[in-house]
Amino acid sequence: MQKSTLFYHPRNPDCKKAQRLLHQQNHPFHLSDISANGASSYLLKDMDISELPALCVPSPQKYTVYQGLRKIEAYLRRHQH
Repeated sequence: MQKSTLFYHPRNPDCKKAQRLLHQQNHPFHLSDISANGASSYLLKDMDISELPALCVPSPQKYTVYQGLRKIEAYLRRHQH
């Protein structure tokens, strides 16, 4: 299984909650701190991400992006490990 990528900002409380949920469910993921990596902000724009946290999940077509804590929670409920 390929790892998902969680785009987050360290000062955003929803981002911290999303990280905790992913760890609790043993969902494999990489972290991408948009405050530390200037390229991440361009990537977010290219991926049309407007809300953090954003979970980018690899799929056969390319990837699926879940923006915001509620959508990430819904994804995790449907795909519990």
